[in-house]
Amino acid sequence: MGVLHSVLPLDASCVEWLDSEGVAHPPPTTTSRYPTPREIAAELQQLGDYAFDLSADLSSGEWLATIVSANSQTEAWASLRVKNYSDDDRPHEFYFPKGWPEVIFTVVERLTQHCGPLVVVDDSAVRPVIVCPNDPLQELLQHYNAA
Repeated sequence: MGVLHSVLPLDASCVEWLDSEGVAHPPPTTTSRYPTPREIAAELQQLGDYAFDLSADLSSGEWLATIVSANSQTEAWASLRVKNYSDDDRPHEFYFPKGWPEVIFTVVERLTQHCGPLVVVDDSAVRPVIVCPNDPLQELLQHYNAA
């Protein structure tokens, strides 16, 4: 699970890039944005099927959450990093340096409730997956695996 997954808000610049790649998408919204670290932590606390460990250090700008399945039948996990952490209440770029797609898409879908549509792009040249509020996990995984 060494694939890096970047997450972008579905804003005008992202739509321009998606158009250049020929990727269908919903219209951009003026409200699509990155989440705050506080919003990320709050959503992680609401994930009943997962446990997480959070490490945050303002002096170094490091913010890292390790998310693991609470189900002993699966080994699903993901690592989530906030870029240049400086404030719990300011939106920050974030990405998943490693992890299982089911965990990544579960977390991202939850964050869309606060941030509007988000786009997940992995570094293996798979087509981007647009995640909107209330998108079913199985559909997101089908789009991801079909790319």
